[in-house]
Amino acid sequence: MCKTMKELEEQVATYRSLKALLDEANAEMEACKAEILNYLKTNNKEKEIGKDFNVSYSQCSKTTYDGDALKNLLGDDVVKYQKVSQYTRVNVR
Repeated sequence: MCKTMKELEEQVATYRSLKALLDEANAEMEACKAEILNYLKTNNKEKEIGKDFNVSYSQCSKTTYDGDALKNLLGDDVVKYQKVSQYTRVNVR
């Protein structure tokens, strides 16, 4: 717990430094994920198993509903208000 302004400043500096490291690590992880996905797609594979890893990808979709429209209109017409998103999931184990 910080008791002085100096301690608070040190904690804020540490926080900012760690956040920058985390952001950099996340960017590197995303680049690695992109390379893995590129490998799988280039080789027409959805899954690859190695000595110490198992990578795969699959198309996923997500359906959401417009809450305001549902409040105004309930019943079988709900399907009209569906929003479907599709994305690619990459798993690395």
